[in-house]
Amino acid sequence: MLTAQVDGPNVALVAVSAGLIVAAAVFIAGLWAQRRPPRVEPAGPTDVLGPETPALVDMLTGGFEVNDDAVPATVVDLAHRRWISIEDVTGGHCAIRSRAAPGRGELTPYEARVLRHIESHTVNGVAPAAALTLGDEGVSKRWWTGFVREVHAHGRALGLNRPRWDLRHRGLVWAPITAAGVATIAAANTTDTTEGDIGAWGEPAVIVLGLCFVALAGLIGVAGRITRSEAQTETPAGVEAAARWLGVREWMVESTDFEDKTAASVILWERPLAYATALGLAPDVQRQLPFEADHDRHAWSRAAGY
Repeated sequence: MLTAQVDGPNVALVAVSAGLIVAAAVFIAGLWAQRRPPRVEPAGPTDVLGPETPALVDMLTGGFEVNDDAVPATVVDLAHRRWISIEDVTGGHCAIRSRAAPGRGELTPYEARVLRHIESHTVNGVAPAAALTLGDEGVSKRWWTGFVREVHAHGRALGLNRPRWDLRHRGLVWAPITAAGVATIAAANTTDTTEGDIGAWGEPAVIVLGLCFVALAGLIGVAGRITRSEAQTETPAGVEAAARWLGVREWMVESTDFEDKTAASVILWERPLAYATALGLAPDVQRQLPFEADHDRHAWSRAAGY
């Protein structure tokens, strides 16, 4: 009976391959930590609201990531600016009514996106908020991705954020992986197959070489994710704005309880309710406006049970 014998690969090349893979992993981990947005400290309680939209405030105070509160906060802001109106209905729910005349101010692309979505769900000018979900997983993910990109673009235009992974840093990620891949392939090419004992596969160098290929595949996956990433990080202006808005959050926590405010109460609380929603201080508003979006970091839930 014939069996296969595998002569061990060049030990020196396997050692070089393993060393380069470890070095690449350490380098990428360090670069990942370096590019992570810093923790921003509040500038101190203040009641002065800045010019940023609620969606931008959500991004700035959420680690430069657009989070779930951004959409309902935008809806409330559209109501404050008279593009729509929000009305309480029975059971703690609300309905949204479109307006015949345009509201106040120009709309950003992401605000226009939200308004179009609302208008596409109205019947005789009215849409129950519960009906404003974003469709199946594929549709909701595309909608959410477009919304996030538009918020990011607006922030970049104002100098508040920048891509976490620019072309230079993406190149830095791929460089050590390429070197490790060349060394791993070179080590593999020193392996010959002859008839003999299959147990030769157990040689340590062969095992290490196999682990090198597995690790290399993992690093390529991480690098691919970084290459496709649209994550944002801070700018000096963004850090300043984030600190200011975190101060506004502190002031709101100390001065006003938005916990039980409904979306329709925007008629009383006006724009501060939109900002409170963006800052995560108005959970009932988010519950009443269940824009469901499935994306890679977050999932919406119908907390109200409908």
